Amino acid sequence: MSSRRKPSEIRFSQDSIKNHWKDNSCQIDNRRLWVFQKLEKLGKCDSIAVKFGYIDSRKFTTTNLGTSVRIRGSGDPGGRFWKSLEKDIMCSTFTGGIYNQSGLETSRSPRADEWTDTTLSTAFENTIQIGEMKKNICLSDIGYFQTYSISDGEYLGELLDKWLQLDFSKYYWELKVFERFGRCYTEECKRLWALKNLKRFRKSPKIEFSFPHPPFQKMDDSIHFNSFSDSIRLRPNALIGGSVWKNINYLKKLPTFEVVTSPVSDMIFTKETIPDTYENNSIAKVLADSNAAMQLPRLIRVVEFDKKYYALNNEILWIAKEIQKMKYPLDVSVEVKIEMDPPLFRGFISGNIQEVSIQQTTFSHTNEELFIFECMKKIPTT
Repeated sequence: MSSRRKPSEIRFSQDSIKNHWKDNSCQIDNRRLWVFQKLEKLGKCDSIAVKFGYIDSRKFTTTNLGTSVRIRGSGDPGGRFWKSLEKDIMCSTFTGGIYNQSGLETSRSPRADEWTDTTLSTAFENTIQIGEMKKNICLSDIGYFQTYSISDGEYLGELLDKWLQLDFSKYYWELKVFERFGRCYTEECKRLWALKNLKRFRKSPKIEFSFPHPPFQKMDDSIHFNSFSDSIRLRPNALIGGSVWKNINYLKKLPTFEVVTSPVSDMIFTKETIPDTYENNSIAKVLADSNAAMQLPRLIRVVEFDKKYYALNNEILWIAKEIQKMKYPLDVSVEVKIEMDPPLFRGFISGNIQEVSIQQTTFSHTNEELFIFECMKKIPTT
């Protein structure tokens, strides 16, 4: 894949470069990047063609996220003309004052004898387009960097519960990310998981990304290669806790993600029992009316996992399955409320529930309704 980028948007992979070329055989040539960045600062280059690919981890020697590079040898890259142009630009840039890390102007300009290589490096580092990097990053683009499995699933669910109840207009979240293998990752795995699931619940958290030094700089890359993952890892018996996010009535009220058509036989219950009433009517009467009209009282609302649909209004699914037993296979439209990831799903339902039992309540059924219940008991399960 190729594209165009500003030279200042590209980082160095090495901590130092030679002050001259031997040949042009190297694919990743930090010396070229140094030249292009100088040209950009001088206003002679706006963007360059770039090709995306893999960089051998052994070539990563940078210790400052690639924001600057050291010239080996004499330390002097040579050349007179570009230096004179850069000096003019530096003087015009800093006549109004220098800027500190917060972006606020300091009270004075530096004296001529204060211009050092460190000053030049700092000035250059502050031009790195971090703002653009923040703007272009999506939560779906960020992976998990885990050196061990997370066992405290209860905390994950409680964290999601807590954040779901916040006023999103008053809060923002911070997330520390780093780049590796052409992608972004974070060590803050619990926070990332909760943020990604806020999006699943149609919440829009405001996120500020920061780019600290990657944790693997002090680690053996070969040991931690398998620590990069697209999904959070839990120990086998760890389940996601919480009560707000998994409440069926709460899930029913979520905005509809999409409307799809599904065979009734492929849909699964999320409860093992249902009441003998539906909206203050005998569920037997609702079944009889739906069978006569060949129309369900409403669309079935579901959650999706692994391309399967799990009913939130189990009573409606029960009615549809009973009609199917008496007549023929049915396809119905369903409202998908949320697509769950594996940890979320494991905390929501314990297994695939294919049949439910009717729980008797204090509702007074008519003789006709009681007869319908008795008939249903004799219908074989298909």
